[in-house]
Amino acid sequence: MTHYFCDLSFRILLLRLKGNQVHLFNRDATVSIFTRMLGGIPFIKNKLNNLAPEPDIWIGNYKGLYYRINEEVMECTDFVYNILKLEGCQFTKVYNEKFKTNKFKPFVLKWVSFYVFELLTCLYRAHLDKPSKKVLYLRNNLLNRQIYEWWSRKTGNKIQVRWLGESEAKAGLEAITSILALFIYNLLSHGLCLPVRPKKFKIMKEAVWGLRSRVFRDDFFVDNEKLLKKDLLLYTFGSSQEPRMSAYKAAQDSEYECINKSKLKIPVNLLFQRLFKYHFRLPLVFVLSNFSNKQNYMLKDWLKWFHAVAIDREILLSHYQIGLDLSVNETSLVHIPETIILNNYGAKSVIYHWSDMTSGAFSTEHFKSFNIYLIWGKAHIRGKQYFVDNIIETGCWLKHNFGEFTKDKKNIHKKLELPTNGYKVLAFYDESFAPNIHFSEEVLLDFWQMMFELIEENRNVIGIMKPKVGDGDKRLMLSAKGKEIYNNIKQRCSESGRFYFIDNPREVGVTEVIAISDINITMGMGSPSSIALLCGKIGLYYNTPGDDYHPFARKYKNKVVFDNKRGLFSAVNKIINQGYSPLDEIDEELLRDYDQFRDERGLERFREALLDNL
Repeated sequence: MTHYFCDLSFRILLLRLKGNQVHLFNRDATVSIFTRMLGGIPFIKNKLNNLAPEPDIWIGNYKGLYYRINEEVMECTDFVYNILKLEGCQFTKVYNEKFKTNKFKPFVLKWVSFYVFELLTCLYRAHLDKPSKKVLYLRNNLLNRQIYEWWSRKTGNKIQVRWLGESEAKAGLEAITSILALFIYNLLSHGLCLPVRPKKFKIMKEAVWGLRSRVFRDDFFVDNEKLLKKDLLLYTFGSSQEPRMSAYKAAQDSEYECINKSKLKIPVNLLFQRLFKYHFRLPLVFVLSNFSNKQNYMLKDWLKWFHAVAIDREILLSHYQIGLDLSVNETSLVHIPETIILNNYGAKSVIYHWSDMTSGAFSTEHFKSFNIYLIWGKAHIRGKQYFVDNIIETGCWLKHNFGEFTKDKKNIHKKLELPTNGYKVLAFYDESFAPNIHFSEEVLLDFWQMMFELIEENRNVIGIMKPKVGDGDKRLMLSAKGKEIYNNIKQRCSESGRFYFIDNPREVGVTEVIAISDINITMGMGSPSSIALLCGKIGLYYNTPGDDYHPFARKYKNKVVFDNKRGLFSAVNKIINQGYSPLDEIDEELLRDYDQFRDERGLERFREALLDNL
């Protein structure tokens, strides 16, 4: 018998002592505070991995399964939201009233969708694992039971489930403990200061891209005429992630005001007014007055996710008065607490996209709750339910300097150290990868192998690889075997003498590469090929993960979308040797759905929309 756990339990230790095979799923989005704290300690984390490793079954190894799970998540979310009667729950009613908003409904819906996704993924992985005799341990609450029963009816699959006792009192006490811990932690980590007069900025944005690229810059909308450098506040939250650290360092060395949010002190007036009233007394009284409502197992997570983000935003807005916050958290749960607190301070949250949003039916695209959403065109409005106050079409703002790049090919060739004539240019774009998503290690390595073979077959072309992440980061993500395969392919590409790697992908804009390319090829239904098509250049998709949801995959299979090498190679040969252009196959009206205005003024309209909403 093989035993599977979704949460830490003393049973794991007892079963292992008896010599049983035990697996523990890593569910970062829904684990308890206790589990998260233990998992963050390297010594204990290593012990847990040895004691109960994750099963070696990954969603990414099953073609199309990741997309199907995302689709099922939304159906199951609706089901459990209605059957558990969460529409009229006290949490939503009370918190909407206290924070003068209507956005706690999408907050609860989005949390449920994340929870459903994690549990469905565990169910599929346990079901697909090899042992014939298996048992899955789940906490005995209505949410878990309803999700399991829905999945079993939907798929016809069954797993022996052993239900672990779930105590409402324990969940209530954990909620109270988290409230106290969160309040004390913020007080100790930030410290106190005297009341401050907030400094005024028109726009606030997290530093994530840096300032070196000509396209993806943290100040891409600043023109120094209508929006000045002094209008923008850049910030970091103290992330140790290398790209964000580099972006923050670049901002610190620039003319922009840049702050580390984690180092801001708490003004005493904020502590004794809003923080105490809304983030200590309110949740504490709410839990105590609803101690027996049989939803404490969910409530403890709702309170944790809301107040942790909200307190952080309260502290920031006590120091800085802003008009708009340009968020990069469009798919995460944290954007909803951020929006709610921003609105309490008279500010608005803005979301915008910098890629093709029509790939897959991803559950993370649902239940968005911003004040303003700036989109290229209506095709990108994806999601079962939107709680966005104002949607504005701007056209694709990435194209604003495409004409300039097209006229500047010579300098771009020099920058990338490419030959300037005699060759057709094939640009390749890979993606980030992980075992449990549609882009797995296997998909990445197959894309690189395809890339090498395509260049080998065509002696009159050169290849450019613009990777999603740098070479060092990629090697860290690869398994030992995967690293060996990757190194071998890259060495053979280099030895060909006709392949060039962009080692600093964050400093080279995607439209710079598109401007000098003849054909652009993406791993899966990637954004660079979509952007190329919008720019009037050839974009092809190597769609091996099984994304049948993208409109181009449905309409232009074997024309611009290919799920095998031979079909793709045949198309490339026709383009290079026969002058064929797949652009003639693309419906102009569909392109207009992706890019409303079909010009290079997207950034101007983007800037105008910001100014209109200040």
